[in-house]
Amino acid sequence: MAITDGTMLVLAGVGLPFLINAKKAQRLLAVGLPARAVVDSMADTGMTVNGRPVVSFRAA
Repeated sequence: MAITDGTMLVLAGVGLPFLINAKKAQRLLAVGLPARAVVDSMADTGMTVNGRPVVSFRAA
């Protein structure tokens, strides 16, 4: 029983932030205002996710 409870706590701790961010994204899409931006620069962060480079953007 303790192993099951511990596993559930770990899964909740890992999964809950993803659920919260998904809810925020849904809210933003529902009530957010469309906008435009101009990208001033783009740079490689040196990180990869699933073999793809992660870049940072800087907007005006």
